[in-house]
Amino acid sequence: MSTSTDVHTFHGKGGKVYVAASMFSLIDKALAFMRLVLYGKETYYKQKQFCGATIRVVSDLGGHCDSLEDYFTLYSSQATFHPALTFFFEEWRKRLVDLNSALEQGTVIAPKGRVEGFNEFVAKLRRRAVETGLKKRIHDWESKVKKNWKRIQEFEKQLFERCGRVLVIRLDLHYHAAKFSKEELVEFLSNESRDRVAELSRFETGDETGLVVMEGRVAFDEVHRDRTRLFANMKGKRSLFKALVGYAWRIEWTPLAGYHLHTAFMFNAAEVNPIHHKDLAQRIGRYWKDQVTKGRGYFHSCNNNWDPKHPKYAIGVIEHSDVEKRAQFRKAVLGYLTKDSQAVQVLPFKGCNGFGCGFVHQDRSKGRGRPRTKGLDAVERCAKRSG
Repeated sequence: MSTSTDVHTFHGKGGKVYVAASMFSLIDKALAFMRLVLYGKETYYKQKQFCGATIRVVSDLGGHCDSLEDYFTLYSSQATFHPALTFFFEEWRKRLVDLNSALEQGTVIAPKGRVEGFNEFVAKLRRRAVETGLKKRIHDWESKVKKNWKRIQEFEKQLFERCGRVLVIRLDLHYHAAKFSKEELVEFLSNESRDRVAELSRFETGDETGLVVMEGRVAFDEVHRDRTRLFANMKGKRSLFKALVGYAWRIEWTPLAGYHLHTAFMFNAAEVNPIHHKDLAQRIGRYWKDQVTKGRGYFHSCNNNWDPKHPKYAIGVIEHSDVEKRAQFRKAVLGYLTKDSQAVQVLPFKGCNGFGCGFVHQDRSKGRGRPRTKGLDAVERCAKRSG
């Protein structure tokens, strides 16, 4: 195992980049802490009624008190974070700098209790958030979801202008977790952890507890490279993608699964056998597993697991004039790819895309053939309602 510049990111065999599984859980918790800071008024304790009496208990915010140093270890100068996390890193670093300065100058610091110090830091975060316009930066970051939703609706409209009958394949593309031996972890820790901790906190802590991980997940840029490879190879894999019209994708993350990929492939139903859509989904999934990821990945086919009798069924063949099914397709398939609940909050570089959609060929149908009008007004009205 080779070294890297991040406590949570390291390299396994074959030069593959992995992220410590613990990182995803920390990101989730750190964001939860910042939401309580920015959109709540709690301090460490809160009042609660119990058996007719008012008692004092630790609040949801106070439950994060002992984890702030762990959240700070997420920082990396080589990544772009959600604005709330970036703000937290800046303020925590300032706190450490002030502490170090006072220690170096021999300034007497009045000891503060754990709870008092936590409440003071939270109050400062709230004050500084207002001063720096943090909520506006968060709004701008999260507005990408709305932009993606508008983009995907326009994509759906153009899709059915190009193709009267569309065959939809929905696949979730995942990665197996990587297991690392204790020997590999010892090598990783001895090579870089102390230097990394020093960079983060500006002083030697000598504390390497909590940094050992036994499981790794592929890094975002690794998923992005595999996604690029998958779509770049489509032209050369005509047995699978000859009738492909368009596609949409989204890189997502969860604390348990790490980074993974959601995809939708739209085929011209006149050029493929709709009866075999489950088999086609399996073949594309196996192509991802065996050829693109070389066994590191696996897949889940929604075409196999989505019951056609379900009222929200929105895959398989969809007719241009099928108003209800197109509405479900926009909401349950394309809409899922633009949801914000599992948006990637840490990107390898600014402007990196985690979502996309497009067509395989340029539209050559304009100006030719008879325009489709059946159900068109109803479809467009339904699109406006679902938007």
